[in-house]
Order: sequence, then structure tokens, then C-alpha cells
Amino acid sequence: MRICMFTRSTAYHHTGGMEDHIEMLVNELNKQHEVIVITTDLDKELKQKPKNYYFLHGTKPGNYSKNFWVKSREKFLELHGKKKFDIIHSQSSGAFGILSGKRPDIPIVMSFHGTLLDEFRTNMKINKNPLIKAGLTGSFFLRYIRDSYKIRRCDGIIATSNEQAVLLKKFYNFPDKKIFRVYNGIDTDLFRPGKHDNKKIILAMARFIKQKGIQNIIMAMPKITEKVSDVELILIGDGPYREELENITKQLKLNDVKFMGFVSFNKLPECFNACSVFVNPTMQQNGYDLTIIEAMACAKPVVVSDLGSVPTAVNSKNGILIKPGDIQELSNACIKLLENRKLSSELGKQGRKDAVGKFSKEKMATGTVKVYKNLIENFSI
Repeated sequence: MRICMFTRSTAYHHTGGMEDHIEMLVNELNKQHEVIVITTDLDKELKQKPKNYYFLHGTKPGNYSKNFWVKSREKFLELHGKKKFDIIHSQSSGAFGILSGKRPDIPIVMSFHGTLLDEFRTNMKINKNPLIKAGLTGSFFLRYIRDSYKIRRCDGIIATSNEQAVLLKKFYNFPDKKIFRVYNGIDTDLFRPGKHDNKKIILAMARFIKQKGIQNIIMAMPKITEKVSDVELILIGDGPYREELENITKQLKLNDVKFMGFVSFNKLPECFNACSVFVNPTMQQNGYDLTIIEAMACAKPVVVSDLGSVPTAVNSKNGILIKPGDIQELSNACIKLLENRKLSSELGKQGRKDAVGKFSKEKMATGTVKVYKNLIENFSI
């Protein structure tokens, strides 16, 4: 098959869950198929540009815009005219330029990593200003009208969780028979159990924005260290909220919190295996972060906010779900796992089993190809 994939961002733009997912999916699909990626411009020079990637000059790097949707449509028509594609795969709103005009003579499938409703709920939670909330509400309805029309023009939708599948049906009134469940996958050979030197380490890993809730695990540390001695909190990542996180750490006079910045992808398994507990205290209503699955694949117990698509990946047999933003629940869960090694081991073993059984990159690619074939076989203009 010849596949045209549209996305605003890739691993060549920056590191992130969606970007890592797309790179892994493209690499797996390219083993037996041909994938062409149309994406936004880069804000840096690459020593060697990847084959079959088109970074559209003059578009805003990593962002959707009218300019990107116009230029991406033009590039697609140019490439499609030279050698026909079999299917279009839109990562989120990537192919809105195609869906805005005359439909091409091939099926279009869209993957959802989160919905407009997820984004709206998250922003309404973290913003207290009534004027900002009013603006968010107005913007939400305008975008809903715009997005709904385009989404309903798709031939199929890939939901990456059970929760998203239900939400897509209700929110966009999309036919159930056109919604396909394909879980995001990781490299379970790279992320696997390894050496652990028995240090008590809590690990959190995310882009440093308020919605990711890293401030909550920092604020939970005084309660944790009251009960458990010699505990370290290791924070991996960076972002605009870093200064605020460092200020919270100073205000609480914490000497056991370390900011590590970004860590290269191949070093991440070592980081996971060094920890005792992995926490993801996000307040962002979206899909499950791949870092949760990566930690599970390394047989680590996870403490995760119970919201969005997280329950597809985490349950009482492989981790602990907590109320988003509840610092007491977060600290209690960490204390419980640090004090009970048997429980930690049991949850970790089940997490590894679930990661391999449900969330491998091979299963993701196989499931995606199955969706492609279904849509191609049943396509009609």
C-alpha cells in the first residue's frame, strides 16, 4: 500500500508522545508498505532530511494553520497526480485541508489522540478567570462546528482507547461501524525490565506545562518523606512551566527533587528501570501518555490520574488510579508502593504483561493496516 500521512508535528520537530507514536508507526508500516508524510516546516536545519517526509516551507513549525492546510492539499494533489496513493491517514486535524474541498478518490482515516472536548474540559479546569472561560466556551463552539463537518467526511476513525471510541460516537455523532479501536504501541523490546539498585526513586516524565500536573507530585513530597526515608523525586522533561516548578520546590525547601531536563529516547529505559514508582499526575483530559505504557513495559508500578483514556491502560491489577489533582491520594499511593515491595512487584509484572499483550508497536501496525484494508475494500465515492 501507498499511504499519505498528514501531521502537524513529527519527532524531527521535537520530542513528545504524539511525535514518538507517529515515528514508530511510520517505521513499522514502512517495513511492508510505503508511507509519505506531509507536515509543517522545521525551525532548524537537519543534517540529513528523512526520506519521504515533506516539510512544507513557510508553514508554522509544529502548528496547524490555514496556510498549512492549503499547502498540504497542494502537495498531496501534486504527489497523488504523479503516483496514486491508496489511502490518506490524518493524524488528528492533519488532513483538514483535504477534507475542506473536493474529496479525492481514495478513503480517508483519522486518528484521534484526544478530542476538542478533552481540550476544552482541561482548559476550563485550570483557568479560573470568568472572562477566559467565556472566551474558551465561544471558541469551543466555533471549532466544534468547523471540525464536525470535516470529521464526518472521513471514511473511518481510529480511536486509541475504549473511552475515546465512546466519546467520538456521542460527541461527533460518528457511526459506530466506522470507529476502529487501535491502541498506541511502544517498543517492548527496548522498554523491558532491567537492573534496579534498590534506591527509592519516584519518577515523573512530561512536558512541563501546568496541565501535566508535575506540581502535584512535588507538593506531595513532604507527605511522602514524612513516612518513607531516603526518597528521591526525579523529574525528566522541560517546558514553559519549569521555572514555576523550581519555585515550588524551593518554597517547600525540598532537597530530594532533581530536575534532569530532556533525556535522549534510548536512555529512557535506563531511567524507568532505576525508579521504584512511576507517577503521571496529569490533569489533562486526553489519551494515555506513552510514558505510562513504557513504565509498565519495564515492570514498574504506576500511579496515574484517573481521567480521559487512562483506564484503557491502567487498572487496579497493574497500577493505582488516583483522583486528578488530589495530592493526598497521590502521596498515599506512592507511600503504599514504596513500603510494600510485594505489591509493587505484582503490579509491575502485570503491567509488563499488559504492555506486551496490548500495546506493542507490532500490534499497533497490524491493527492499523487492518483498518486501511477494510476502508479500501469498502470505499465508494
